[in-house]
Amino acid sequence: MLEKLILTAVMLVILSSCNVLPQESSPASPTKIEVEETTPQPVKETKPTESVKPLVDARKLLIIKSEAEKYLRSINFNGAVLVVNNDSILLEEGFGMADIKLEKANTSTTQFRIASLTKQFTAAAILQLEEAGSLSTNDKLLAYFPDYKKWGDITIHQLLSQTSGIARETQDVVKTPVDDILRLNAQRPLTASGGFQYSNINYILLGRIIEQVSKLTYEEYMNRNIFGAISMANSGVASTTNKMMDYASGEGKSKTDFASAVNYEGAGSIYSTVLDLYHWNEALNNHLVISQESTDKMFTSYSNSSYGYGWYLNKKVAYHLGNINGYGAIITRSLSDHSVIIVLSNNELRRAQTVPISNKLARLMENSEMVIT
Repeated sequence: MLEKLILTAVMLVILSSCNVLPQESSPASPTKIEVEETTPQPVKETKPTESVKPLVDARKLLIIKSEAEKYLRSINFNGAVLVVNNDSILLEEGFGMADIKLEKANTSTTQFRIASLTKQFTAAAILQLEEAGSLSTNDKLLAYFPDYKKWGDITIHQLLSQTSGIARETQDVVKTPVDDILRLNAQRPLTASGGFQYSNINYILLGRIIEQVSKLTYEEYMNRNIFGAISMANSGVASTTNKMMDYASGEGKSKTDFASAVNYEGAGSIYSTVLDLYHWNEALNNHLVISQESTDKMFTSYSNSSYGYGWYLNKKVAYHLGNINGYGAIITRSLSDHSVIIVLSNNELRRAQTVPISNKLARLMENSEMVIT
């Protein structure tokens, strides 16, 4: 009898043990399944597209492009245009002829004189030299031009911001040697100090400072430190020696007129293409040419006319116009995203034509912030 009781107890212990083990292992099974289910989830098919900026709808892009082309042809525009709306290129096209005699059409790689758009490149070069410790924007001109005593207390900052008080030149810059222009204007009285007074002389002087400090010609400096650094392969400084590969002849001008821009060195001597200027704008956006600090200085308003360093400022955009000897130009760039409008023409367009063109293109791309008011 006792043996039967002991055997029964042993059997109960064994059976009890068998029941417990499955109960303990059952929670582990769902945990393992959850891990297997969640493993593939980080690799969703939609994940890559979530990190890419949305592009303009293809149909909308065609409509904008068609309307822009229609408008530009309606005003007999002759030149090249590049329009970018927050990284999406909406239009990159040439219109009319670069050279009527040669029957050569304008394209996005056609070279145009950009006139006063040159000033933003000169400003960037000065800021590069300041970053390198070679000069300060607080330096006075006496250190660079001791013979021009009336200008002695003017600072580099005032030249950059067009607040030096130096009056606009009265001479024909194309026909008058630069040294004569500087000497004659250095004898004239300054306008009210601190106020805005647009003058090419400010930037001609800055071009001379770049040469003094860097020990390079203005052309050499730009080629090495700006154009060469950011792949602006079709841009350069007008001179009697450089060779253009795809040059647009200015309205009513011969090719020899191109060299006359040398007298505007620092103020209006650069030639470029809409595609190269797009690279320039991207380099500014990404601080490839000058630092964030220098970029902030460039796009700060220093006068009641909202002029920074080589740029006019208008609410959320920066822009500049160019007009010289058979050419017209405008670049309008957003200060809040990567939108830009670039218009270069080998017709002698002035503000009354270039600003409305830029504004019309801004409205077509439905970006009211890009409208210059």
